[in-house]
Amino acid sequence: MQTLVNIVMAIWSGIKYIWGWLKMFFEKMFDALLWLLDALGKAIDWLLYQLYDGFLTFTQGFVSAIEMPSDLLNIGLNYSHLPPQLIYLINQIAFAQGLAIIVGAIIVRMLLNLIPAALTRV
Repeated sequence: MQTLVNIVMAIWSGIKYIWGWLKMFFEKMFDALLWLLDALGKAIDWLLYQLYDGFLTFTQGFVSAIEMPSDLLNIGLNYSHLPPQLIYLINQIAFAQGLAIIVGAIIVRMLLNLIPAALTRV
């Protein structure tokens, strides 16, 4: 009887050893999978960053290449050539604010027109 108990105990300790080894193996495999997924995420992050940085560098170079006269951007210089009565009238009717509202409305309309086009065209 004692021999049978020893055999069962030996089998049980072997099963415990194999179970511990399998548990450790799958934990290490899970850790390796997490490490690979983290590395893949970092690689995708780096790739997207490089693409975005390249796009911004290209855009900056393109905009820098466009020559704009400085007086075109300075509205005060353009107003200085007008007679004072006309400047007063432009300020009183809020021409600049009205122009900004109209341009904003046109931009909103153009953006809203893109939504049905994007949804209906395949």
